[in-house]
Amino acid sequence: GLEARDFRLFDNNHPQEFKVDFTAVPISLVVAIQGDQQVEYFLPKVKTIGPVIENLIIGEAGEAALLVFDHRMRVLQEFTNDGKLFTKALDTLKPGSTTSAMIDAVFQGTRMLKARPANHRKVMLLISETRDRGSEGKLREALEEAEFNNISIYTVNVNRLISNLTAKKQAPRPDPFPPGS
Repeated sequence: GLEARDFRLFDNNHPQEFKVDFTAVPISLVVAIQGDQQVEYFLPKVKTIGPVIENLIIGEAGEAALLVFDHRMRVLQEFTNDGKLFTKALDTLKPGSTTSAMIDAVFQGTRMLKARPANHRKVMLLISETRDRGSEGKLREALEEAEFNNISIYTVNVNRLISNLTAKKQAPRPDPFPPGS
């Protein structure tokens, strides 16, 4: 709540006039969330970020999109400046398959952000484990693509130990050999 009138600037004990310039750069944000069975335990906690994105990131001029990935890429919400739509899409988040293509998600998020207006700051928030299990792309190429398009990537790392301990165990595969063989 501080304003320019709350400050005084002195130069050699003489008060100086000054002006405060404020420029707000709107943000285009892609929130990419790992949505496989491995992180099912964390998904209810991840859903709570909706109001934060809605109020602090989107604001008046920003926009956000929601990308959920497992072995496939699912855009649950295209870019919108309506935070309530983003939060509603986040509530529909459900776990998918048993693999996660994190690097491919970075490529997809980069493609989404490349098409945004040039005067927007382009940001990707990646909420996932630190390992990739199933991408076709290469990490170096994904990072180069993001860098060439002036996209900042921030990560929230899901703890692999906790996700391994809390993940649902898969049903055992049937024995390929019949009994008595």
